[in-house]
Amino acid sequence: MAVGPLHVTAPVCLSCIRPLPSSSSSTQIHRCPLCRMPFCSPSCAGDAAHAAAECPVLSKGGGGRLPGDSVTDFGPGARPHPVYQCIMPLRCLVLREERPEGWRAMQVRKA
Repeated sequence: MAVGPLHVTAPVCLSCIRPLPSSSSSTQIHRCPLCRMPFCSPSCAGDAAHAAAECPVLSKGGGGRLPGDSVTDFGPGARPHPVYQCIMPLRCLVLREERPEGWRAMQVRKA
């Protein structure tokens, strides 16, 4: 199966799906070096699902700015960010290509 954030969500860690700490907290946000999406820790920033699915797409940002750079409001009360809307569809497409049996199982559950 594919695991990821809700379609409409405030910024969360793309690996463990936990809410990111408040922008004003002392807890550091860790960003993927390629696409700049935020994560809660260095180990989460190295997540294989992220590297296989959304990172290659998001790291091709245009105009010199990557989509992850626009995610700046974190913590309780943070507004949903539109970049999270593409994460699950991208992970599902990777599932279809890399694990067809998982894709078929997902299609059966959807029906």
